[in-house]
Amino acid sequence: MATSSTEICNLALVHLGQGEIASMTEASPEAKVMNRIYEYCRRKCLRDSPWQFATRVVTLAVLPDETDSVWSYVYAKPAGCIRIQGIIPESSTTQTVPYAVREEMIYTDMGEAELKFNYDIEDPNKFSDTFILALSHLLASVASKAITGDPADKTTNYQMYQQLIEKDKGVDAGESKEIPAVGLDFINARA
Repeated sequence: MATSSTEICNLALVHLGQGEIASMTEASPEAKVMNRIYEYCRRKCLRDSPWQFATRVVTLAVLPDETDSVWSYVYAKPAGCIRIQGIIPESSTTQTVPYAVREEMIYTDMGEAELKFNYDIEDPNKFSDTFILALSHLLASVASKAITGDPADKTTNYQMYQQLIEKDKGVDAGESKEIPAVGLDFINARA
């Protein structure tokens, strides 16, 4: 199913008991509010959970001309990195190693580091269903004062947003378990 930013904004307007907009660039007050807050809310929602659809793992590019008195390696922060989930040690995909971020640089003591991060996905067709619903509630919460003026709309929609973020963290935890290597020798010996 094709999804657009306008459809996501319309879902937010439904949460507020409002009618739909045809476009985020139309002259209606609702469209003006949604157009103003959409990018901020999309980026915040992407940062607030380790969404699987937005997760990327890349080998970091070392910055040989950069040095640090605390960390052994300085790497460039990847383009589109909106949230760092961690630096993955060679022996595991679930544990991370210590690091620091300053400006657009990542500092760590690990050579040939791989970074797990949320990528700044802009195409709504790549969003998960839970992300779309969470984003729509965040939009409704942020837009509520300008559109309905009802503080209860802000509170209710922000609570729904938080619940969906927590739900996603649980789903991702259940979908990305590492398979232990224990017992594989026994299985391979049977073959």
